[in-house]
Amino acid sequence: MNTGKHMLGRKLPLKTKKKMSINNAKYWLGVKRGIIWNKGLTKHNDKRVRKYSEKRKGIKLTEEHKNKLRKSHLGQKAWNKGVTGKNSHSYGKPSGMKGKKCTIKTRLKLSKIGKKRVLDGKHNNYKGGITDKNNLVRHSVEYRLWRESVFARDNYTCQKCKESGIELNAHHIKNFSDFLELRFAIDNGITLCKKCHKEFHHLYGRNNNTRKQIDKFLKPIIVYAYVCADIFHIGHLMALKNAKKQGDYLIVGVLTKFATMEKKPRPIIPFKERMLILKNIKCVDEVVEQDDYSPLNNVRRIKPDVLMESDSHDEYPANKFVKGYGGKVVITKYYKPQSSTKIKNKILKLCK
Repeated sequence: MNTGKHMLGRKLPLKTKKKMSINNAKYWLGVKRGIIWNKGLTKHNDKRVRKYSEKRKGIKLTEEHKNKLRKSHLGQKAWNKGVTGKNSHSYGKPSGMKGKKCTIKTRLKLSKIGKKRVLDGKHNNYKGGITDKNNLVRHSVEYRLWRESVFARDNYTCQKCKESGIELNAHHIKNFSDFLELRFAIDNGITLCKKCHKEFHHLYGRNNNTRKQIDKFLKPIIVYAYVCADIFHIGHLMALKNAKKQGDYLIVGVLTKFATMEKKPRPIIPFKERMLILKNIKCVDEVVEQDDYSPLNNVRRIKPDVLMESDSHDEYPANKFVKGYGGKVVITKYYKPQSSTKIKNKILKLCK
């Protein structure tokens, strides 16, 4: 039919356009339009749509048809152009995949398809193979599965600080880049938190890492401190908290009555009660008896990595012994604002 060909290239005047719009509005005024027959129907819930879908399966459009479709869409804006986040029609609606996880079989299958597309140069993010090979392995499905297995074995807990619910890293005990055959071996992995992982590499570097290094790193740092704790006060608490920060396991030696009397007056509070008070302090891991004012005998037996001393002491007989086997001695300042002697003197003044 040649209807409308005489109008090609011609523009209608504004008056004619207005008349047409008014007439069109009058025509549709009060007229109920029919509902589109296939609105909301899919091949899953309607036989007609399914039949049409199966009929069209495998039919390819001709190049002429494709060109016509392309030309008809030229100049048109895509329906989703500029639609992101909160202005999207689907914002706030539950996603079909929310809460669902692909099986390991599906993930491996998708990974193979993705790798094949990369090799063929067809992947959307492919940039000519400029990514480092080690980096490619670290972003593979196999690596993610290895990482998850290491976390699950260690109960999602850092094996150094024993904390969970924080950012974790799966650390290779033997180097990732040097030991290719052990990259996905679960026995070659260990769970460390971000802080402990950084601390390990700061101590031992990133090359030639061994199992001996990780064993030494995981071994708890033992700290030894000793107190009389007769009338326990804020100075004692601050000293013990500071001692705990020096390592992982804090052992506190409590001076007996006779050990205290070597340098100080006889304690008021019984030894067993002082032991019980210190056992119930959160930062203290273990409490032991100290028979001498000097910690030397206990230090010889325990061999701590760190020995806590106070600058109020005149002699440090255990310091040489600790430094002799490679230990560390930390000397802290005496807490002047408060002391057991001051508290006793105040009580005596009030009693007068």
